Amino acid sequence: FEPIADREKFIVVYPEALNNLNWDLGGTSDIAFVRAIIEQMESAHDIDENRVYASGFSMGGMFSYTLACRIPDVIAAIAPGN
Repeated sequence: FEPIADREKFIVVYPEALNNLNWDLGGTSDIAFVRAIIEQMESAHDIDENRVYASGFSMGGMFSYTLACRIPDVIAAIAPGN
């Protein structure tokens, strides 16, 4: 994503799940983690809070579905991959 982000002027963040690379799909710890990342990006880079998207592959794709369902007020859209 970096070349596209540089060209199109958007920010990309690559969080990594800590629990053996498994996201906490049923709990709140990783939701809070993502919220904290977004808040930090809003403060540091003045991002448009209405244009926050999530994507991922494998478990990251599943987590993007979780984000869309659990914090739809924060995540504008998702693009999960297989």
